[in-house]
Amino acid sequence: MARPTGKSETRRRPADFYTGFVLGSLVYATLNALSVPKALLESDHTWTILAAGAISAMLYMTRLRIAVWMLGAAAVVLFVVATSTPVFTIAARKLIDDDPLRKADAVVVLGSSTTRERRLDYVSLGRMIEGLRLVRNGWAPRLIRAEVGGPFPKPLGDVKQLARLCGNPEMHVVGPVFSTRDEAQEVATLAERKGWRSIILVTSPYHSARSAAVFERTGLTVISHPCPEREFSPNKARGARQRLAVLRWWLYEQVRWAYYIARGWV
Repeated sequence: MARPTGKSETRRRPADFYTGFVLGSLVYATLNALSVPKALLESDHTWTILAAGAISAMLYMTRLRIAVWMLGAAAVVLFVVATSTPVFTIAARKLIDDDPLRKADAVVVLGSSTTRERRLDYVSLGRMIEGLRLVRNGWAPRLIRAEVGGPFPKPLGDVKQLARLCGNPEMHVVGPVFSTRDEAQEVATLAERKGWRSIILVTSPYHSARSAAVFERTGLTVISHPCPEREFSPNKARGARQRLAVLRWWLYEQVRWAYYIARGWV
């Protein structure tokens, strides 16, 4: 068998580069649809797909090209399993901590994103509504709201309007916070100063188990009460869209659990 000539090798290298770049970009796009980059890297910027394509292209030009194909196959399998089976819906149930309700010194509503229009996003809105409902129904005399730091504008209009509709209950704000642990530390400091010992913790269902574990490390008595999920029932996710949403939560929480355990925060 004749060996490839130098010219054929020269022509093949650009083709390998382009093939590797396209394949890597497609693999990254598939993983991005599953929110894998955001869960692992906490980043889903547009430039990352170019970086993934470039890395894949360089690998494809070596004997490691098989690794690119294997990663692509794994991404396809993960996508099919996530969208066609209840595997991750079942696995994600362990992320939910829902305690029987009992009265406490305060309801704590954990923060989430806000919109550019200075409104609560749908996650924050669901948490806030549930927290105010608990206070209005007499489960606690006051509400503590965690305010997220960073680029998120303060949603004062929404908060004031919701509070007014619920009779303007006693409300305290902690923050700015940048993590669940920040929220726990801020709330614990406020509770110690005020002499409060127990809280009802309101957050999203799949965030509830880790949040409760973090807050319990501060010495507070925690009653975990996930707010209703606004997109679907956590135990009955059906269809590709809902199952993908569950996978995103599951991946993110696995990474955060590992990080918090390593730091000794849970």
